[in-house]
Amino acid sequence: MQDSFERRSACLENLINRPEASPTEYSKANKELRKIRGSMKLINELRTKQKVNCCNTLKSFIHLGKCDMPTKV
Repeated sequence: MQDSFERRSACLENLINRPEASPTEYSKANKELRKIRGSMKLINELRTKQKVNCCNTLKSFIHLGKCDMPTKV
């Protein structure tokens, strides 16, 4: 679902930035883009939290000795 929001957002941005877009196309694309911006912001915040949680979990495993780090030979 995240990818579909991103693809749609990119498509709408491209449409808005097209000089040949009609006023109606521009208006519709801009309206839809405004609607999905909140979702895009939430998706980005969740991804950031997911990355932080993943890093913290990995650090915990390493600290507890549950994850052996590869060593160079």
